[in-house]
Amino acid sequence: MILGLLAGGSSFAGQESEEPSAKAEAGRSIAIEADESLVFSIVEIKAQPGEFLSIIFTNTAPADSSEVLHNVAFLNREFESQELLQTLPPTEDNFGLPENLREICLGETSIAKPGEEVELSFQAPWDKGNFTFFCTIPGHAFLGMQGLLVVE
Repeated sequence: MILGLLAGGSSFAGQESEEPSAKAEAGRSIAIEADESLVFSIVEIKAQPGEFLSIIFTNTAPADSSEVLHNVAFLNREFESQELLQTLPPTEDNFGLPENLREICLGETSIAKPGEEVELSFQAPWDKGNFTFFCTIPGHAFLGMQGLLVVE
């Protein structure tokens, strides 16, 4: 089963924008939340080719759960769940996007502590298809923090 979660960033990997990047900030807003249950509130996002999206990600874990950190990263391709997990490093030392995925990253939010909200604006790929998003905190994607950006 393929689960897809979107993680977005301010970079436009492999894409050319017809508009200045400032336009991305005015894109359609999508709110995503996650808490200590390690699931995203949205596991599928639909977008038009080239659509500008503004992701508002909130870590809704209780304030006393200071060790519950989350973020969301969007990739410019779809990964089967198992393939994604094999691509991620097994170390707990790296809370951001692994170097081997940076060149296919549409964007990623910063790490959000409980109660924090972070934002990311990016442009959906021009090609139609499914594009993975996930939490880059070690183990979180494995436990279900992943989804799909569906461009149709």
